[in-house]
Amino acid sequence: GAFNFSGKINYINIGTTIDTIINTSQQFTFSAWINPTNIAGAKYIIDLGGTGGNKSALYLNSANMRIEVTNSTASQTLTGNNQLTANLWTHVVGTYNGSEISLYENGVFDKSLSVGIINILHSTNVKL
Repeated sequence: GAFNFSGKINYINIGTTIDTIINTSQQFTFSAWINPTNIAGAKYIIDLGGTGGNKSALYLNSANMRIEVTNSTASQTLTGNNQLTANLWTHVVGTYNGSEISLYENGVFDKSLSVGIINILHSTNVKL
């Protein structure tokens, strides 16, 4: 079935930690269709959870897409160049290829950042 969100703080807690879903020391891709009615501030799309600064996510930040990867020693954040438009469906993708993180909007490459090898360690549930 479908989920209906009221516009307040809403998410789907899938009830498991990321390390039980994927091996985050290897390549991975996060993909979602979004239609934000408000593009101000931070709007998390995929939140891998984490505590004590150990957080990774794909999110919208003041109209720009961001992907953040954080492991036990460092955090790397990539902010896209393209600004998204409110009330418009957009396909957003964040990838990690084993050495860099990248952002795409509607199938078009936006930006990438070299981050080296990461191993995301999270102890809280994934939220979509």
